[in-house]
Amino acid sequence: MKDTSFQCRNQSQNENIVPRIDRFLRSLSISSMLSRANIRKINGISPLILLTSLMTMVFSKRNYYRVYSSGSEGFKTDTAYRFLGHPDYNWRQLLLRVARVIIRELLIPLTSAGRVNCLILDSSVYPRNRSRKVELLSWVHDHVTGLNVRGFQKLLLAWTDGYSTVPLQHALLSCRDESKRIFGLINKELDRRSCGARRRKEALTSMPDVSVQMIRRAKRWGIPAKYVLMDSWFTLPKTILRIRSLGIHLIGMIKRSSRIHYLFEGQELDVMQIYRRLRKQRGRAKILTSAIVQFKDSDVSAKIVFVRNRNARREWLALISTRINLPDEEIVRIYGYRWNIEILFKVAKHYLKLTTEIQSRSYDALIAHSTIVLLRYCFLELERRNDADGRSHGELFYACTDEIRDVSFFESLQLLLAFIIEKIRKFQNLTENTISQLIDAHLETLESLYPQLVDLGCGS
Repeated sequence: MKDTSFQCRNQSQNENIVPRIDRFLRSLSISSMLSRANIRKINGISPLILLTSLMTMVFSKRNYYRVYSSGSEGFKTDTAYRFLGHPDYNWRQLLLRVARVIIRELLIPLTSAGRVNCLILDSSVYPRNRSRKVELLSWVHDHVTGLNVRGFQKLLLAWTDGYSTVPLQHALLSCRDESKRIFGLINKELDRRSCGARRRKEALTSMPDVSVQMIRRAKRWGIPAKYVLMDSWFTLPKTILRIRSLGIHLIGMIKRSSRIHYLFEGQELDVMQIYRRLRKQRGRAKILTSAIVQFKDSDVSAKIVFVRNRNARREWLALISTRINLPDEEIVRIYGYRWNIEILFKVAKHYLKLTTEIQSRSYDALIAHSTIVLLRYCFLELERRNDADGRSHGELFYACTDEIRDVSFFESLQLLLAFIIEKIRKFQNLTENTISQLIDAHLETLESLYPQLVDLGCGS
């Protein structure tokens, strides 16, 4: 009896959010995209049903293991984990196909031709502090806390027009140093040509190399962007030159380091020495000064813009742009787009359960789940873009879960009323006419308090 009521409750909780996500997926022709990414049904449950179920899970605030172990979705935990852990599924291609349709067919037609489109590159720690036997688990440095933690580095490339942000590609990077690796490969017999083998090879590649590969792939897939935006962890001269060789400009923050030099006025100087030689704007100017520099052993020029640090007014920050004819103010304005990827990481971790929803040991399953989380973000982003009131991602997330709770409450109330009516008929010697009058009087009171009941048909 408990199992039946649990299943009914889960079905009613999902019935509002499932159609919306289903419409989102069908508008993208997701079945065709799944097939092209080699995510096909061999036997059993359709991949589309599995994907839809996994995408809706977080919005209903249900526990992953309990739902699938109960079989209330029509399949159990082992089916879900086999789907996530399949080594031949090309999750990167699926996300790229979804992102390309969203950007080129749904977002760009809504914006003016003069709007600046950018790629944003950033990384964040993917913690697995309580794990010991997760595939390729290693010690990674968390730059926020300054501590070494168990987990991976989550590298993410996203597209933005300044308002909307769409994730394009991601990677979970392990440590190349075997002494810092906690656990090795689980499946060592994978075909080298398979997606799973290529993913594991990429996990042991340096972050700058993976970053350049991601940008090259985005250009090959026709993702429109004028600039790549990145933080100071990526803006080393060698990386800047490699990205510039792809035919795309770069804007990023640079480190105040005495070991990184630029050619300025015929001398190799670090950014602090360059700043000291420049004449600054007086007063409370936000942009202090700028300089044109060159990279050593290259004919590529760049502009360094020095801006006041608003958190410490006596300090300054340095931005670099490979497009030297761009005004200082425009460089600062466009770099502000980079904040959108911080929001993406925050939403993915805090609301969409990027690091907490599943506890699989398989590296393939971690990649698959991360892709599904980013597809959830794409859904929220389109909802936000189409929503007239411009609500934040967090508000949209809670709006979805609130709708689920409302339906569950009112349907529970409907069941309760039916139960009361049955008891009245059983124990009271009342005529059907008297019972109908009691019900009508009660419903009139309820409808005045909860108008939604009329829409749900509780009075019929």
